[in-house]
Amino acid sequence: MIFAGIEEIGLHKVFKNARRQIVLYAPPYGNFANNEFVSGSLNSALAKESGPSLMIFCLPDIDIYPWVGEFMKVLRPKASNDSIRQDLDHSRIFLQELKLKFKERISIYEMPIRPCLPFLIIDDRILFGHFAYSQVMTPEGFWCSVEVPVEKLFTCAESGRIPTNGTHAELAAFRIISEYAFALEKGCKADFHAPE
Repeated sequence: MIFAGIEEIGLHKVFKNARRQIVLYAPPYGNFANNEFVSGSLNSALAKESGPSLMIFCLPDIDIYPWVGEFMKVLRPKASNDSIRQDLDHSRIFLQELKLKFKERISIYEMPIRPCLPFLIIDDRILFGHFAYSQVMTPEGFWCSVEVPVEKLFTCAESGRIPTNGTHAELAAFRIISEYAFALEKGCKADFHAPE
């Protein structure tokens, strides 16, 4: 399915119904923090005793990795450098607070490369959008939703093999899962401390 804007998907319901895993690969996460329905449902899902795990991929330090500034200029073409830094700080504080609250239920990795697209994985559902040099932000762009056997595709990606006998949808989704597997293999675990 194709949605005009991520709001049409109802992320708060999607997170609330997650059973096994949630993967966020759509930095920065200030919009998640600012939306009380989305952040509340994420917190509720993680608070369940048998709820899902959460894996988050964030941007590395803008002062060490020049591509982060270039990437943020695509996401926020009219934003000042100070505004971009505030956005990144706000995202990092949100992630720090989640990690502090839910500890071992959450894994946070710094992306090793500029992401090719934003996506979220919730159990066997992949939601993915696109980046564009535009004043219209990524959340307001087109988002697609597809149901595929994520664990099977991830196992294939980890082992470096294309899934055999996969459907067209599975092969297309494998491209997204491959980026996820690459970021997990090459990224470094973020060392998050309590926010000051």
